[in-house]
Amino acid sequence: MDNDDPSSKPRPISYADSQLPIGSAGYRKFEYPSDRAGFWNPVHITDDGKILKLEPGPLRRRFIGVCLVAGGCVAAIAFSTKAVAGHASMTKSVLRIAVWAVLFLALLVLPGLLSVRHRRRTPWIVVDRQKKLIWLPRAKKQIPFTDVVRLQLVSSTPVGFSQRTLRYRGKPNSGELQIVFTDRAQEQTWCLVAWPSKDVVNRFAAAFHKGTDIPVSRVNYLGNGNWRVEAFDGE
Repeated sequence: MDNDDPSSKPRPISYADSQLPIGSAGYRKFEYPSDRAGFWNPVHITDDGKILKLEPGPLRRRFIGVCLVAGGCVAAIAFSTKAVAGHASMTKSVLRIAVWAVLFLALLVLPGLLSVRHRRRTPWIVVDRQKKLIWLPRAKKQIPFTDVVRLQLVSSTPVGFSQRTLRYRGKPNSGELQIVFTDRAQEQTWCLVAWPSKDVVNRFAAAFHKGTDIPVSRVNYLGNGNWRVEAFDGE
């Protein structure tokens, strides 16, 4: 059943074209100077009322949690091996536990250690409300509010009814968070961070729009060559 409630329909955006000429391949080149968010690269928001930051979050709690899970799994395997083995030699039991411990270490703990060593802690974007400036620290670039066209969340995952699978595909929870601005009379699009969590995207979009009055939009690929653009206020 169709919903005729006007409040539930997308709000039109005067500056956005609902049929953007570029697809997902066109957005890939904008990933610099960003990287992809994930379990070992969480996104964190810092806001003191004057400065709004979107930056990599701490890994301490996640690393401790993964170590506890890995340790618990090894302990459970050790107890089960002891109970099942019965008269098996202690050497075989110890070897089996060691193999499982190395496996859990490789799958759960090692990726975290590599992430801690190689990840950058530099913020993706810093918004100075008082100076009306947006700073992209990774590119060492400052952008006045007046030069910013919009902030946008772009997802190239097809949305809508799929004739191939005969299923309806809803909006993805995230995508590429991009900033569009003018530089020397030319419009540029840079990706800030790819696939942050839904909660972080919503909170940052709301705080960004409220603190800057700069439009925020969401762009979804419809799967038929067209893109759907609508206002996005973090909800």
